[in-house]
Amino acid sequence: MIEMGARPPSRRAAIFELALFLTLVLSYIWIWAHAFPGDKMVIYVAGLGLTLLTHAVHREGPAQIGVRLDNFFAAARDAAIPALPLVAIFVTMGILGGHFGREALDLQRFLRVLAWGFLQQYLLQGFIHRRLASAISRPRVRELVVAAIFSLLHLPNPVLMSVTFLAGWIFAVLYRRHPNLIVLALCHAVGSTAVAFGFDTGVLHRMRVGPGYFRF
Repeated sequence: MIEMGARPPSRRAAIFELALFLTLVLSYIWIWAHAFPGDKMVIYVAGLGLTLLTHAVHREGPAQIGVRLDNFFAAARDAAIPALPLVAIFVTMGILGGHFGREALDLQRFLRVLAWGFLQQYLLQGFIHRRLASAISRPRVRELVVAAIFSLLHLPNPVLMSVTFLAGWIFAVLYRRHPNLIVLALCHAVGSTAVAFGFDTGVLHRMRVGPGYFRF
């Protein structure tokens, strides 16, 4: 279950923090990405600065956010139920379509994807989901909103929007049951690798979102 910090945000404060973060991220994706040198560093510093500041204000520790090992095996066991069959489907698609090559099994690539997956799951679950927990009391509704936000961040790529809505919903349910970002990052890395090599690059537009989708 999601455990609140010592100073949980009010509904109004949670919505404000969430709106501020999403405005920052969406404006970057659609307006000022690649607009100047060092733009990626700016969004990382500003985005993480905002989320980390709110954790400090609300006194949310790493274990509450999901950086923990005590529930690792319970979380992994729960995550394996939806993850394994879905990964198997995409891997089979990739093999049959001739897209699944050696690069999919490259360790360095996987470690990069794992780090990126951890960052995304921290932001999606450790921040967005937690703020929604203060704004939406019904878990099933909240989990669908988390999924919708994750999908929205992948506009206008139709394949990624569909996949991320399903994945975002599964991740949200798993996070509510066993808040563990390490397990979710592993699932994210394996799943995104399976999706990346399950489709032709032309279908995924090299997994681009925002205006970059149209420049593929």
